[in-house]
Amino acid sequence: MSSAFMLPIQYPPITSYQHHAATLSIMAAHGDDLPWFCSNYIQLRVNVNPDSRPWLDFFSFLYQEFHNCPYLRVQHLESELITELCPDVAEFAVRSLRIGYYVYAVIDCALVPAYADYGKEAAPHPILLYGCDTERELLYAGDFFRGRFAWETIGFEDFRSAFRAVKPGGFNFVGAKLIQPYVQIRYELDLETVGALFADYLYGRETEERYRMDRNLNPDIRKGLDAVYDRLVQEVERHLDEPEVFHLTSFHVLHDHKRALVRIIGYLQERGHLERDYGFAALETAALALRNTILKYSLRPSPKLRDQILRMLEALREAERSALTALLAEWPQAPA
Repeated sequence: MSSAFMLPIQYPPITSYQHHAATLSIMAAHGDDLPWFCSNYIQLRVNVNPDSRPWLDFFSFLYQEFHNCPYLRVQHLESELITELCPDVAEFAVRSLRIGYYVYAVIDCALVPAYADYGKEAAPHPILLYGCDTERELLYAGDFFRGRFAWETIGFEDFRSAFRAVKPGGFNFVGAKLIQPYVQIRYELDLETVGALFADYLYGRETEERYRMDRNLNPDIRKGLDAVYDRLVQEVERHLDEPEVFHLTSFHVLHDHKRALVRIIGYLQERGHLERDYGFAALETAALALRNTILKYSLRPSPKLRDQILRMLEALREAERSALTALLAEWPQAPA
């Protein structure tokens, strides 16, 4: 038997946060993820509390540190249980991978050489393990290594040390999630729901209202186009000159959102539900230009560039509003 083993994996279409990258890199390798993707990557949520970061993200029903997805079975094990069952956490990871489970574990990135945070202050973060080489004592992993989502190898001993270093309360969860594809299920494209989600996003409707039987609404969290752009304008006006406070990740998400919409519109065109792209490809280009201008500002700040960023945000807002309005006017099933 070969000492190296890898579960199927593909580079994900969304990489702004690890829970999206991990979910989609597994799903894309196991079949058609697009019908489900269409119903889960349209609406956005943002924190409007000015004392908090925006934390812009895709709205996800029942998100509990990992996407709720019918294609994946997820089991959570606390770190104490893992070490009780298998004192060697590297061996635990290898055994889990060998029987078909991806491992999504929280480690301290400051203790792993592959990370930009190596040797710095404690930096707990989840890592996705999808394979191993027992002879070379390496784990194959996906995470944000040196600034972008990528595939890397991590030594067994580095993984052991980094896993043990994470204490309760150090991250949203501690321990590991075992993820297994559930290929028996099939999620069919739901045009009515997709149309309703586009309308929710355009008109700022509270998508979460449909799930109040499960959880209360958070008054700090708002949904929809105007809530998103209002909050991002506020973030630029207040914190653009404070790199340690400014939430650049929200602008990565804004770009990823336009990429997601291009993917969804393209899929609906391929399926014969739409006849044109409504200019969403141009929105993706504009969102990328906005993000890159913000990065440029971080290197060479200037009042002129700051004003340009605010103009770009407002132009993108109105262009997106126009594209969505045209899309819904021609939607194949009138959205509720």
